[in-house]
Amino acid sequence: MSRRRYVEKGLILPKGTQCMTSVYHIHRDKQEWGLNADEFNPDNFLQENMIGRNPNVYLPFSTGLRKCLGANYGLNAMKTILAYVILKYEFKTSTKLNEQVVSTGLHNVKFEISERKVKSV
Repeated sequence: MSRRRYVEKGLILPKGTQCMTSVYHIHRDKQEWGLNADEFNPDNFLQENMIGRNPNVYLPFSTGLRKCLGANYGLNAMKTILAYVILKYEFKTSTKLNEQVVSTGLHNVKFEISERKVKSV
């Protein structure tokens, strides 16, 4: 509910006006997502395609102070699992770290994974 009079681009919302945001329509906005906005395209979320795009244009978990608690919980759970895997297993590769790997990521890099040997104290 608007607490004050709001004016933007010629639109006037008097105080007390109730407003609603349609997430369905935000996720299908052709100005943000292009002509194929009704089709899911994972390339829309590549870093180079997100440059200049409003971060609130995709709201699967909402945003702001009242955003989904599960989003943060899920991220922390994944970090905890990753830390456990790194502690328990050793990763080796014959690939040398060079500019190509740094710029393109670890796609097609083969790893050898083995259980870490516990060192006695």
